[in-house]
Amino acid sequence: MFRFLNKFLFIIIIFTISNTTCLADNPSIISLSPAITEIIYAINAQNDLIAVSTTCDYPQEVKTKAKAGDSYFIDKEKIIRLNPDYIFLNESSKGLMNEFNNTNIKPIYFKSNSINDIYKNILLIGKITNKNFQAESLVNKIKKELIKIEPGDKKQILYLVQTNPMITIGEKSFITDLIAKSGNISVTNNLKSDYPVINPEYAIKLKPDIVIVNFDNTSGNIKQLFPNTQIIFLKKEQTDIINRPGPRIYQAVNFFLQSY
Repeated sequence: MFRFLNKFLFIIIIFTISNTTCLADNPSIISLSPAITEIIYAINAQNDLIAVSTTCDYPQEVKTKAKAGDSYFIDKEKIIRLNPDYIFLNESSKGLMNEFNNTNIKPIYFKSNSINDIYKNILLIGKITNKNFQAESLVNKIKKELIKIEPGDKKQILYLVQTNPMITIGEKSFITDLIAKSGNISVTNNLKSDYPVINPEYAIKLKPDIVIVNFDNTSGNIKQLFPNTQIIFLKKEQTDIINRPGPRIYQAVNFFLQSY
């Protein structure tokens, strides 16, 4: 009888230790990047996500997550209260984490200058969240979708992130890479930056075939600057798909291919 009880208690202890170890293997994460949040959901690691940015809105389920700021402002009190293992941020947001230097919170900064960078980001997130297989599968899916795309005629595209001031994409923006993947050319691909500011006079001299303008930047001045040029004003969903270096980039490439 006692041997049976001892064996039974031993099994319970081992079971408890095993479960505790599994829970410890699941990191708690705050994502302050909509693109990174999309990746987390795409590899089914959303259970590790304890808070997101105020701009994270895809997929729909993310709207139920706690909010902890955005790429420009961090809710420090909430973050300290949540005490995550990691905070995922864009590389451009490094300055936001200075106030957390003496904490156990580890910031992970993601750069997105190319499609290959996006692949690396997905695989890194998969490694951190113990979703290696799902991350590799997602990368392979994106690659297969991009292979299916047959590049079209080489149209000269001016992509405007913002109209006032006029902000475009340079050689260090992944969007330049997306446009090239579609067979087209970004007329600002030689600018040594990711999102450079240009003046209207310079933009006109570029003589683009197509001007694409982000959602909520529908300035009437653009039509005056380019009276004989095809101008496309993006809807919000299109802007999100194109501007977020995440799982939907092949849809962005398809958009650039079909935009004329």
